[in-house]
Amino acid sequence: MDEVRLADRLAIRALVDRYAQGADRRRPDQVAAQFTLDGVLTICADPDGVVVRAERRGREQIAEAMTGLARYRVTTHHVGQQLLDFDADDVHVAHGETYCEAHHWRERDGVTVDRVMSIRYQDRYARIDGTWLIAQRLLLTDWTEDREVRLA
Repeated sequence: MDEVRLADRLAIRALVDRYAQGADRRRPDQVAAQFTLDGVLTICADPDGVVVRAERRGREQIAEAMTGLARYRVTTHHVGQQLLDFDADDVHVAHGETYCEAHHWRERDGVTVDRVMSIRYQDRYARIDGTWLIAQRLLLTDWTEDREVRLA
């Protein structure tokens, strides 16, 4: 594998990890900073991207959307495998799919519930001034499950 592409792969992986960290630390501006200035975040409620729950354009709207995570006591996004393809015609463009299992703890009727989501991010990345950013993110939900949390 070309050393340049290896560096690009590592940079894109770090980008996705910073997004997850910003979500879990309740840093909406950190999440939004991972997008291009005109980036698009489309949140779907199904695995095929047919049922769009919300679409946010630009860093300001994306940051605002991330404030909704405050309703949870805690969240944890476990970022899994990532497949990347680099555009053959433009060295500054890549496409990828990243898997994520996300946990969202909240109180419901006096019980702590963990909403577990199996998510896939389908992204288009753009390198701008040497930095990889998310230009478009399609957040697909493969499944959700509510689990009662039993603390020891």
